[in-house]
Amino acid sequence: MQNKDVKKWLEKEVEISKIDIPAILQRKNYNQAALEELAQDIAKVGLINRVTVVPRGERYELVAGYRRLLAYKLLERAKIEVRMPQMDSVLLRRVTFAENYLREGIDPLDEAEWFAAIAEAEKYNQRQLALMLNRSESYVSQRLALLGLPEYLQQAIRERVIGTRMALLISTCTNDVDRKRILGIVRDNGASESVVKYWVDTANAEDARQGGNFSEEEFIQPEPIAYQPPMTFCDLCEQPADHMSSKFIRVCQDCFAISKANLKKR
Repeated sequence: MQNKDVKKWLEKEVEISKIDIPAILQRKNYNQAALEELAQDIAKVGLINRVTVVPRGERYELVAGYRRLLAYKLLERAKIEVRMPQMDSVLLRRVTFAENYLREGIDPLDEAEWFAAIAEAEKYNQRQLALMLNRSESYVSQRLALLGLPEYLQQAIRERVIGTRMALLISTCTNDVDRKRILGIVRDNGASESVVKYWVDTANAEDARQGGNFSEEEFIQPEPIAYQPPMTFCDLCEQPADHMSSKFIRVCQDCFAISKANLKKR
């Protein structure tokens, strides 16, 4: 069945120099090797799917096909085949979102910026935005919350040092110096969410106890928060042991019982 919202698609060839790329697409990160491979494929078999643009006066604005456009630029082509849909603004944004983000592994912050752009353009609240995007309201809320994170936490997400849940958890620490300290420990050693929550709660309690009136000098050399490794229990001495450094050997029940009994005699 034909989509009544899309009246027709106009297809033509346009000069690449006349295509403007929205800022929200320019911020996307692409693997250079994969981009070069795409350019080689296009050079061999041609462009299978045209890029999508909309006219803006005498120029055009890219809707979908940013990687294909970059590949054409790598090939130093002057023109590219495009298609131009005629549809309302809401449907156009849905097409852009689907083309650019639902088909690829999207960076969470890129997705958050796109959510915010749609909400602002259409004057949507979070519930309306969630319905439009077929996402849960809590998912949309958590994504939008990423835009309020400190820059160093956003960078950690982009570099895949931490996930979005961990970033939001660390952000609940009320003191910026403690936030950076906890992030450093998680980055260098790793930690579970439950351990990080304990660190955050402890830091916030101390912050509240002292009234939150800290000078930067007080934290030039802060006391480090001790790394807490996952723990297990030794089967022989029955004492707590670092799970990561524990050794595992195969023994029968009889040898295990004898070893345990001898250990207790020591």
